[in-house]
Amino acid sequence: MSGTETTTHAIRRRAALAGALALPALAIPALGRGAAAQTPLILASGYPDGNFHTRTLRFFAERAAALTNGAVAITIHSNASLIRLPEIRRAVQAGQVQIGEVLLGNHGNEDAIFEADSVPFLATGYEEARRLYAAQKPMLEARLQRQNQTLLYSVSWPSNGLFSRREITRLADLAGTKIRIYNALTQRFAEQFRAAPVIIQVPDLPQAFATGVADSMITSTPIVVNTRAWEFGRFWVDLNAFNPRNGVIMNLRAFRGLPEAQQAALRQAAAEAEARGWELSESEDRQNHVTMAENGMKIAQVSAEMQAEVRAASEALIGPWAERAGPDGAALRRAMAR
Repeated sequence: MSGTETTTHAIRRRAALAGALALPALAIPALGRGAAAQTPLILASGYPDGNFHTRTLRFFAERAAALTNGAVAITIHSNASLIRLPEIRRAVQAGQVQIGEVLLGNHGNEDAIFEADSVPFLATGYEEARRLYAAQKPMLEARLQRQNQTLLYSVSWPSNGLFSRREITRLADLAGTKIRIYNALTQRFAEQFRAAPVIIQVPDLPQAFATGVADSMITSTPIVVNTRAWEFGRFWVDLNAFNPRNGVIMNLRAFRGLPEAQQAALRQAAAEAEARGWELSESEDRQNHVTMAENGMKIAQVSAEMQAEVRAASEALIGPWAERAGPDGAALRRAMAR
C-alpha cells in the first residue's frame, strides 16, 4: 500500500465509518438520568496506538469518563482506521464524527494561521512553541467556531528533523530525491532544494520507503520509532526548525448539545490531557533518540552549513506566509520577536 489504500483497507474503513455514523451523534442524553444514560462520542485519529498523541487521546477519554461517572463514552479510532488524517477536520465540521485529532499545519491552504507552527524558525524548541500556541490559540478558536468546531486541546510534536536512506550533509544533497512531506509549507520548503515532494500518510510510510516511493522525510522522532524507520533507512539530522502541533477538535453543535456538566468535564479532561501530552512529547523525544541509536541509526546535529541553508530557506517562506496570514500573522511575528 503506497499513497493509496488497498481495496480491502478502503472497504474496512467505509464499514467502520458507517458503523460510527449509525450512532446517535447529536441525540445527547442528560447527565444523571440513571446509570444507563450515556453519551457516545466517536473520535477519529490518524496515528498508531503506540504514538504519544494516541496515548494522550486515551488519557483524555479515560478522564472524560471518570469526570462524568461514565456518562461520556469516547471511542477512539486510531491509525486512520476510520478517516484519513487530512479528511478528519471536515468530518468533524460536518458531524460525521464528533471529535477528531488533526495536524493543524495540514490546513494551511485554507487559512495560513493553521500552519503557523510549521513555519521554519518562527518558533523553535518547546518553550517558544508554547509561546506561539498561547498567541495563536484565540485565533484558532475564532476560525474553528466559524466552521462549527471548537478546540479542546493542542499538543506539540518534537522539533522536526530529516530522516533519510542515505547520509545528507547539506540540504542541496536532496536535489532530485523523493522526500515525504505532510503539508503545503513542508512542500514549499522541499521544493527550494529541488527535491520531489510526495505526500504519504503515516500508516503507508513503511511500504512507501520499501518500494522506493520516498527516499527521505521531514518528520519527528515519534514517527521514526512508530514506523521502525531504521528498517529502511539509517540517517537522522536534528534540524530543530519548528515544532508542529496536533489539535483535538469537536463539532461545536455536538459540544453545545451536551449538558453543561458534561461540557465542563470535557474541558477539564482536555486541559489535563494537554498538560500530559506536552510532557510526553518532551520525554518521548529524549527516549526516541536512545531507541534510534540502539537500532543502529546515525544521529547527527545539524551542521553549520545545513543550518545556514535551513535559515535561508525559512526566510523565503516567512514573508509570504505572514502576508497570507494578514494582521494575525503580523501579530504572531511580533509575539515571537519579544
